[in-house]
Amino acid sequence: MNDSLLTGPDLIRSLLDILVRLRQGRVAVSADIKETFLRVKIREEDRDSLRFLWRNNVNENSQKYRMTSLIFGAASSPCTAIYIKNCNASEFELEYPEACKAIRLDHYVDDFLKSFNCIEEAKRVSKQVYEIHRKAAFELRGWASNKIEVLNEMPDTRNDDNVQLGGDTQIEKTLGLQWDIMNDTLGFNLGLRNTPIEVLETSLPLTKRQVTSAVISVFDPLGLASPLLITGKCMLQDIWRSGIDWDETIEADEHKSG
Repeated sequence: MNDSLLTGPDLIRSLLDILVRLRQGRVAVSADIKETFLRVKIREEDRDSLRFLWRNNVNENSQKYRMTSLIFGAASSPCTAIYIKNCNASEFELEYPEACKAIRLDHYVDDFLKSFNCIEEAKRVSKQVYEIHRKAAFELRGWASNKIEVLNEMPDTRNDDNVQLGGDTQIEKTLGLQWDIMNDTLGFNLGLRNTPIEVLETSLPLTKRQVTSAVISVFDPLGLASPLLITGKCMLQDIWRSGIDWDETIEADEHKSG
């Protein structure tokens, strides 16, 4: 089906721009839209293109159904969802100009991340963003902030299991980074869960495949970890220049980075 669909223009905001702006103000806020695609309805005349067969068990005859909302995996869904989100925001341009601008610029698909200069500004704009989304049946949930005063003012947070209101868990996943809400710092997930412990402890000889996997596993769009990763990247460069195969053992002396 994707071969016959127009993807539409790329309306996804720059991940780097959003993360840079997130670090500008003293008060940071994040949330995400619940089931974004399912909130956007398909026109009646287009629903026949989204027919599918379903049965609850092998003994039943298959029934024909149609999707009534955007579907995951369709090439056109991201553009359509973002366009609808922005169109809805434009309806409130005169009433809530700051919130409308935040919806357009500080959303990465369904994730909302923005920083403010003070707590009162964060409360006001965040409430307005919530209300604008609510008008279009977009449900903002999973609120997180480095200021508990902001969360205490947000609608529906007390019944939202995804809200960060303090306690033992203070790490919030933020566009691939680890946001320590209590200390207001950004961290990284090294993504080494599938790497054998013997490899991490270097008690086994390394291969080109293992080194490549380890070096590229750190998601760091802001480049904050570059000083720590440069040695590994230089080593990886030397390994590639050596011409060895993916699963060939690396000789430490021969491929040691200078």
